[in-house]
Amino acid sequence: MPDGWTTTQLRDVATIKGLVGGPFGSNLGTRDYTSGGIPVIRGQNLVGGRYVSFEDCVYVSQPKVAQHLSGNTACPGDLAFTQRGTLGQVAVMPAEPPIAVLSQSQMRLRIDDSAADPWFVYYCTTAPKFLKQIRDNAIIAGVPHINLGILGSLTIPTPPLEEQRRIAGVLGALDDLIDTNGRLRHLLRRAQASLYQLAIQRGFETVSLGDCAQFHNRERIPLSKAERSAMPGPFPYFGATGVVDTVGRYLFDEVHVLVGEDGSVIQDDGSPVVQMVWGKYWVNNHAHVLSGVGISDGLLRQALLASNVASLVTGAVQAKLSMGRLKTLHLHLPVDSTVSQVIDLLAAAEREFSDEVVAVASTRDELLPLLMSGRVRVSPAAGSLAG
Repeated sequence: MPDGWTTTQLRDVATIKGLVGGPFGSNLGTRDYTSGGIPVIRGQNLVGGRYVSFEDCVYVSQPKVAQHLSGNTACPGDLAFTQRGTLGQVAVMPAEPPIAVLSQSQMRLRIDDSAADPWFVYYCTTAPKFLKQIRDNAIIAGVPHINLGILGSLTIPTPPLEEQRRIAGVLGALDDLIDTNGRLRHLLRRAQASLYQLAIQRGFETVSLGDCAQFHNRERIPLSKAERSAMPGPFPYFGATGVVDTVGRYLFDEVHVLVGEDGSVIQDDGSPVVQMVWGKYWVNNHAHVLSGVGISDGLLRQALLASNVASLVTGAVQAKLSMGRLKTLHLHLPVDSTVSQVIDLLAAAEREFSDEVVAVASTRDELLPLLMSGRVRVSPAAGSLAG
C-alpha cells in the first residue's frame, strides 16, 4: 500500500446514524404500496448503473413514511446496498427524487465527506476485493445475506482525500462516457423505430418472412453447461433472449438477427423476442438465426419487432416458435426502398456506440483495481495516470 494510504472500515466513513437498514417487515409490505408518493428502493432498482434507477418502482404515501419509515430513508448522494439476494449490488441515490424508502432487503450508507469522498467510496465498493469481502462474510444459511454489522466492518483503501477525489474523477469520466454512448445508442434505436413507422404509414407491402429472410439454423450448435465450462473464452454464447455464457470458440462472425425459438419467444404485446448480434459469437438451438434477403438486417429487425407472432406460437408447457411457422409470418415492408438503407446505417451507428460502451467499460474494469491498490496513481497536476 502506498505511503499515506490506510485501510478503513465503512462504518468509520459514515455520518452519525449514517449506516441504516430497511424497516421491519411489519412496517412495510405490499399492502402499503400506492400508485404515487415516495419511491421504495428494491433490488431491481440497483441494476441500472451508477445510480439507483426508479424506472420500475413502487411507492408509499408520505404519511406512512412520516409515521413509520422516517429512519429507513435514503437521500441524494447516499449509497444503497443489497442486504439479501443478489449480494454486491450498490448504487448512488441520484439528485431526484429528494428522498426514497429502503425496502427490507436494502441498506444505506451516508458518507461523511470530511472523512471520505462519496464517489470514491462507491467505486471502492464495486471493486473485486470488496466484492470478495462480501462473499467471504455473507451468511449463507437460507437466502445469502449480510447485515449492518457485516457491511460496516468491511474495509476500503483510503488514500488522502484529494487523491480519492482524483481517482473518483477518472473513473467517473469513464462512466460518463459510457452513459453518453448508451444514450446515443438508445436514441438511434428510437430513430430506427420511428423511421420504420413513418415509412409504413406512407405505404407498405406485406411479405412472408420466408421470402425476405434467410435462416442459418443449420449452423447452430447447442452446448451443455459442462461443454461450455470445458471451452472457456471471451465469445458470447447466445440463447433465445440474450447472452447465456461465454465460450472459447465462435460459429458466426457477421451481423445477424436472432428470433427466440424455445422458451421466452413472445413479448407481452405479441411481438417476437428479437436480438441483433454482431462480431464473433456462438448461438444455441433456442434462437433462429436470420439475415435479410433483399432488405437490410436493420429493416428486418424493425419489421419483426412490429409484428405479432401470437397465433404462431405453440406449446402449453414451453412456448415454441418453429421455423416452419415463423416463415409464414407476414411482415410489413415500406414501399420506399431507401428506408432499408437508412435504417441499416442507423443500426450500424448503434452497433458502433454499443462496441464503444463495451470497450470503455472494459477499460474502467481493468483500471478500477489498479487505482484502488495504488499500483496506478493519478497525477495531481493534470489528472494523468502513472504506474
